[in-house]
Amino acid sequence: MSVANHDNWLGYLVAVFVEETLNQSIQCCPGCHNKKNSALLHTHHHSGLLEKLHQFHPVVKETMLKKMIELVQDYTIKFPDPQMYDDIGKKVLKSIGKDFLQQSTPTFVYYSHYPQP
Repeated sequence: MSVANHDNWLGYLVAVFVEETLNQSIQCCPGCHNKKNSALLHTHHHSGLLEKLHQFHPVVKETMLKKMIELVQDYTIKFPDPQMYDDIGKKVLKSIGKDFLQQSTPTFVYYSHYPQP
């Protein structure tokens, strides 16, 4: 019997978290809303990922917690494993995902996305 390795699931959650954070920074950018051409007028160009994670962490975390079932479904479609991702396996992914998000911090997400050698 093999032990389930959920590193890929956690990596998927980090990737989604970063993507959602970047999307939030664009959605909140006055330059994007006003269709400005100059990058100087776009606030999402003025901060790095870590700063964006600190700014949008609560919103992104709440959004991802609310759509955890959808995230599990998307993950199991993209990375199918019928032995691991049956109904019980999906419940385990959901539980791990919720725990991970509730305990996450912007700094942890940042360094998870950019592993140090």
